[in-house]
Amino acid sequence: AIVDDAAAVEWRRFVDRAPDATNWRTSTEDNVRLGTAVFAHMLAQADWDVELALAFYYQGWRSIEINGMFEDTYQYIENVLSLASEFR
Repeated sequence: AIVDDAAAVEWRRFVDRAPDATNWRTSTEDNVRLGTAVFAHMLAQADWDVELALAFYYQGWRSIEINGMFEDTYQYIENVLSLASEFR
């Protein structure tokens, strides 16, 4: 896969936020740690708007900026929020 320099720098920032998540490709715990760091970043980018942060996480910020949200992104947000209520 080809990754541009800006994306590589962003990815490094996420990895740095979860330095003990060294085996994120095969470890559930490490994947959750890194995913949490990524989502925290998306939440800050979305000015703490949870639905927008979920959209960034699922579809990608740049894609949303260019294309708007896709129908499956709205469905993803609805599904996540519905499931989240079960864990409160």
